Amino acid sequence: MKNFFLSFTILFAVLSAAAQTSTFLFTGAAQYYTVPAGATGIIVDMQGAMGAGNSSGYGGGCRVQATIPVLQGGVLSIYVGGTGDCSNGTGGFNGGGWGSWSFGYNNGCGGGGASDIRLVDTSLSNRIIVASGGGGSAGACGCGPIFGGYGGAITGGNGSNGAQGATQTAGGAGSYYSSCNGGFGYGGSSYGDCGSGGGGGGYYGGSATSGPLVCGGCNGGGGGGGSSFVDSNAVNVIYTAGYNDTGNGIIKITPVFNCFGNVVAGQAVITPDSGASSDTFVLSLVDTPAGNGIVYQWQSASADSGIWSLIPAATNASFLLKGLSESSNFRCMVMCTNDGNAAYTNIVSATLLSTGTPLLYKNAQNITIYPNPTDEKTYINTTEPGTFSLFATDGRLLFSRTITNGITVLQLSGMKPSVYIAEFLGQSGVKIKDRLIISR
Repeated sequence: MKNFFLSFTILFAVLSAAAQTSTFLFTGAAQYYTVPAGATGIIVDMQGAMGAGNSSGYGGGCRVQATIPVLQGGVLSIYVGGTGDCSNGTGGFNGGGWGSWSFGYNNGCGGGGASDIRLVDTSLSNRIIVASGGGGSAGACGCGPIFGGYGGAITGGNGSNGAQGATQTAGGAGSYYSSCNGGFGYGGSSYGDCGSGGGGGGYYGGSATSGPLVCGGCNGGGGGGGSSFVDSNAVNVIYTAGYNDTGNGIIKITPVFNCFGNVVAGQAVITPDSGASSDTFVLSLVDTPAGNGIVYQWQSASADSGIWSLIPAATNASFLLKGLSESSNFRCMVMCTNDGNAAYTNIVSATLLSTGTPLLYKNAQNITIYPNPTDEKTYINTTEPGTFSLFATDGRLLFSRTITNGITVLQLSGMKPSVYIAEFLGQSGVKIKDRLIISR
């Protein structure tokens, strides 16, 4: 499921003017929503179903509102909870527990089903948001309604006479029979002939209540409410416990098309990392998010001052830099324009090399080495044989080659752009040693 989420935490999003809200009503089966092209998230407003109630003793379903990141083109499974039934105790669609019949009194009512959205497939473990259902009421025994617990936020409400609401880690516990307990995604069902209500569905479901020899008077119990859930990547989360007192659940989805959030800046790269003032340096970003509302601004600071300033027109993920006047450090600010939150990349450096006198020497033996800087090859023109060697600046020998009289071409395309030490040792003992700059 993790790969379905974008790799940054969301804050508030500004909707595209073209965003359309899709409303899903109760059908008793799974429904589907395809995230539109270009969308980076969804705003969800949803309600779990209320539990059914004799004499209005139901528990209301919870309302949950949140903004959640998703990937464009993804298909979401939509489950809208149904309310329970009092005539036969049926639990509501999507996890509502069953109520029990009553000898001589009204039957217990079924708990309300939860509403939820799932990623990838229909498994309960793939739910990214859940609005819990309320518990069903107990049969009225001449004592007035015996209430079901409300569909709650983090914790569901308790039902009358012992049924417990669910939490984030467990279903509500029944008073006697384990079959009355709620569980992951379902409310507990009442057992026996006491007319108790079923638990509400939810992330975890509320319990029902039943037990031996408790049926006299008003001992039937209302079902406990379920608990709600929102994935940790979501923001702007609002829970309203017991909100829905009208019946079945509902889910409304509005796509978000602009960036939102504390972006991850990614990794800055400079190529090459050293060169002459006439060289072109390429600043680029790796693993940086892109999308509507994401902007870039490259900054520079001299190697000595540490004072950052904006580079004019350097507002893309990559930028060609020419005409360096000094060795400098660079970084990129990546910002979401909707809320102004920004992040900075790592700092990369470009070392400006003074070309000075090229590797061009003429002496009694008439030895010439050119050009400097070079890109893929260098030339050695000499009247005597000798050995040409190339060293890293830390003294490591990179390669050595014996050359003869005349012009010798050395291919350097396999060397990365940097500063090297070139050395020619002639047969006569003459030795030339200086910097060689490879730049592309």
